[in-house]
Amino acid sequence: MKLLVIGGTKFLGRWIVEEALERGWEVTLFNRGNHADVFPNVRTIIGDRETDLLKLEVENWDAVIDTCGFHPHTVRKSVMALKANTSFYAFVSTISVYSRFVFEDEIKEETGDILTLTEDELKELNLDNQNVGEYYGHLKYLCEQEVLREIPDKSLIVRPGLIVGPYDLTDRFTYWATRFHENREILAPGRTSKKIQFIDVRDLAEWIVKMTESRMTGVFNATGPENVYTMENLIDDGKEVFQNHAETTWVPEDFLLSQQVQPWIELPLWIPESTPDPLTNAVSERDNGVNIEKALQHGLTFRHPKVTIKDTYEWATKTARKLERAGLSEEKEKTVLENWKAAQNKGTQQV
Repeated sequence: MKLLVIGGTKFLGRWIVEEALERGWEVTLFNRGNHADVFPNVRTIIGDRETDLLKLEVENWDAVIDTCGFHPHTVRKSVMALKANTSFYAFVSTISVYSRFVFEDEIKEETGDILTLTEDELKELNLDNQNVGEYYGHLKYLCEQEVLREIPDKSLIVRPGLIVGPYDLTDRFTYWATRFHENREILAPGRTSKKIQFIDVRDLAEWIVKMTESRMTGVFNATGPENVYTMENLIDDGKEVFQNHAETTWVPEDFLLSQQVQPWIELPLWIPESTPDPLTNAVSERDNGVNIEKALQHGLTFRHPKVTIKDTYEWATKTARKLERAGLSEEKEKTVLENWKAAQNKGTQQV
């Protein structure tokens, strides 16, 4: 198998290359060469996908895996340059293309309300391939459409959820992995039964390579774990991995928000429930996630979250990873816990 990987040196692409090499494939990378030390023995075509695609048009590929297309005009150029000389094109998108993804909606067959932009809106925003901001999901969907428009019969669209594991530079899951190792009181957000989803990067990479090998076309949600998994499950698994016997204190969402704790950033995997009903003031329990039955039927498998927690912590420790992009500081966590306990005591005294 002669494979071209666009990107291939940071996170998901890195593991896709590892998987392809393990299978004995002939792998070529196309990127700007900023991380040439990652695969020094793998052929790399140095170039920018905005201006140097002519370098790819002189060669034929059994398959292309595009891991880093964020803007439709960029993906359009790549597809147009490669559609005549490859028999398969896999594009990595995101579940963020959905305007809302709630377990109760049971998004099946990869349908649901989609975020998008008109041509005029896109021109007005003037966003480039890296500068996508809050329009990440909108632009990824438009990227999908560029692929499907030109090569619908030989393309795979993968919509992952939160990708986690070694070499994750977002620090989101890494925060929890390292936090579980610290034997001190843990602040847990919201309710214990809150369902969460994520996928180990190695499981996703292996599945994408398998799907590419079998030339499986279509659109697939790809996240995990396979069975229902809650925030409490994550914390229990993390504490078990490190034999951490520290107390876990669950703090309600409204209190966290009143303390200016940032969802998803300071407490990753926490997304607040829906806003209260204006008539009843009741807040319904909302679990964010997508249906992955289609991917499961096509061979997506998962290692246990405990393995992901352990391996992520070991990578972060080995590389002296500093959590600068996500996570709650020890000082702020302590303050929020103290304030929560004081509020509880005050409420008890008033009663």
